[in-house]
Amino acid sequence: MSWLGLLLCVLGAVEAAQVLLQADSQKLTVGQSVQMHLTLVDASPDEPPVIPAVEGLEIIELGRPAYARQSRNFQTTTTLTYSYQVTATLPGDHALASVPVLVDGETWYSKPLRFTVAEVAGAGGESLVATISDEDGRLWVGQTLVYSLRFMTSRRMADRRWTPPAFEGMVTPPEVQRELKEYQTALDGQAYMVVEVEEPLVVTAAGRRNIAPSVFSVQYPVQGSRRRDLGFPGMGFTETQTQLYTSEAIPLEVLPLPDEGRDEQAWSGLVGRFVAASALTSTSIAVGESSTMVVTITGEGNLGGFELPPLELDGLRSYDDEVELVSAMQDGRLVSQATFRRALVPEHEGPVEVPALRLQVFDPEVGAYAWVETQPLRLEVLEGEGQ
Repeated sequence: MSWLGLLLCVLGAVEAAQVLLQADSQKLTVGQSVQMHLTLVDASPDEPPVIPAVEGLEIIELGRPAYARQSRNFQTTTTLTYSYQVTATLPGDHALASVPVLVDGETWYSKPLRFTVAEVAGAGGESLVATISDEDGRLWVGQTLVYSLRFMTSRRMADRRWTPPAFEGMVTPPEVQRELKEYQTALDGQAYMVVEVEEPLVVTAAGRRNIAPSVFSVQYPVQGSRRRDLGFPGMGFTETQTQLYTSEAIPLEVLPLPDEGRDEQAWSGLVGRFVAASALTSTSIAVGESSTMVVTITGEGNLGGFELPPLELDGLRSYDDEVELVSAMQDGRLVSQATFRRALVPEHEGPVEVPALRLQVFDPEVGAYAWVETQPLRLEVLEGEGQ
């Protein structure tokens, strides 16, 4: 699923997310250009947005904004996307501040965006850099991080292979697949091939450790060599030379989740930043009929394996459907959305108050437990046939 498709899924449950800033890549090399997109959801600005100037980055708007309309679950979402070209001019970390957008006299803000810019290094312009989504290397058990590997070369490759480290004390969520991107770019007029790998990982064990170096093996065609015939039409080989590149190790400090502040009854086991929303497909039904309660949990972190707590109400039967889980890497982080559908079948007429869902999660950015809550729902039950 594309980042915009995932974004529209997320916005179906999160009304507050209205201005989003996203770049094709936030890891650049001096002289490299990527596209950046500012997306407004269900809104038109009073005036065109202005991107703040950032030392070390050159930002140029690309043409007119693109308008899109998408329907999902009987809800229509519109987007207006402004596109820009971002060119790195200086090495280092460069933070693009929140972009203000004036809509109906009210100022909305995007999240800030951080770009990491490296020098072109190595003979022929080769470089291999490994990073993680949490730059300080201080993590919590259960937290999801994204391991990123980026290889650049100005030479033509015949083949390449990545040997990942063992990732001690971490596991890859089975619901999420590794992402691999290959593209060409130009640096100071020189063509480069870029290979980027993003691997989502859930930390499972506390303690100090290193993520071992990655090894990237590249086969380059030997200059001046010719394709050798093996005696069969269309078959042969080109002489190649194999070169190995090794990234640096990444130190980690993983902390156990604290006991202080944890509510054992409401603790969900989720580690990340999440929001939740709920709704009924029908708010008025007859006895014996069913209405579906749809609960959506969205945020940064892994939602695989999570189940809703049981609903126990006198005079109301409930049945859970399979969970719909969507996950993708966005801006170097894992963004997930889980949609739960629970059929509610009342046995008696009269109003039914469905209590709010209240879950406790651990927020790794503040290092403390937090609450995720939905609004309570009301179901009007009418007299059924034969009563």
